[in-house]
Amino acid sequence: MASSSPLSDDSTLEGVVLNATGRIPSIERLRLEAAGVTADHHGVHVNEHLQTSNPNIYAAGDVAKSPNPALTPFAGQEGRLAALNMLHGNTRALPERPAPTIVYATPPIAKVGLTVEEAEAEDIDFDVKETDMSHFLTYSRINDTTAYSKVLLSAEGHVIGAHLIGHHAPELINLFSFIIQNKLSHQHVKHLEVAYPTAASDLTYLI
Repeated sequence: MASSSPLSDDSTLEGVVLNATGRIPSIERLRLEAAGVTADHHGVHVNEHLQTSNPNIYAAGDVAKSPNPALTPFAGQEGRLAALNMLHGNTRALPERPAPTIVYATPPIAKVGLTVEEAEAEDIDFDVKETDMSHFLTYSRINDTTAYSKVLLSAEGHVIGAHLIGHHAPELINLFSFIIQNKLSHQHVKHLEVAYPTAASDLTYLI
C-alpha cells in the first residue's frame, strides 16, 4: 500500500523550512539569585576568568555566557580554565581564538574566522580566493560535485577566514583553525609537506 504522507510524493514537496534556534542553558531551577549569581536566558554571566558575580562561583561550558560558542571543544577548554583559576587564583584569562563551526549536513558546511562582511566592518585590507574543488582528486574520486572554498587573506598574507563546503570540510576546517591560531602565512602553508591525495594536500591550492 502506498504511503499517504505528502513527503512520499515529490510533486507535493515545494520546500523545507529549517528552524535552528541554538542551545538554551537549563538554569531555571538552580536558584542562582539565592547565591548572588546573575544570569539571563543566554547563560550565567562570567568575566574573562569565568568567574561569576559571586567571586566564589565559576561557570563554564554551555551554561556560561562567554564569547565561545556552545561547542564541545570550548566547553572542555573552559572547564579546565575555570578549575585552574579556582585553585590558583585568576591567573589565566579566556583566550580569544577562532571558533571552527560545522553544519553536519549533506554536504557538510564549515567556517572559521571572519566573513567578508565582518572583515569589511573591521576595515581590514584583504583578498578573497574562491576555489571550485570538485575537480580535485580528493573529491572527484568520490563524485563530490559540491566541493567549494572561500578563503580570506590579509594584505600581509595571513588567513583570516575560511568557508568550506564538501565531504572533507569538517576535517579541513580544523587545519584552517590551526593556521589562523598560529598566524601562519600563506607561504608557510604552501611549503608544508603532507601526504597526497588527502584533504590536507589541497590546502596549498586554496590560499
